[in-house]
Amino acid sequence: MSVGILHPWTCDYAVADWGAIDIYRIESDALLLQVTRSAELSGEDEMPMTYIYVPAQ
Repeated sequence: MSVGILHPWTCDYAVADWGAIDIYRIESDALLLQVTRSAELSGEDEMPMTYIYVPAQ
């Protein structure tokens, strides 16, 4: 799956593996995308990051 960036500041927000993404369908035209922020890359705690993807119409 290839999607455009949702917000400019999220494009490299210390996610080590964008391939390890959980995708949930939350509505007929919206997806919930969850990835894990890397503690090593971010310098902060590891934590889940959640994005809502809605295709451009």
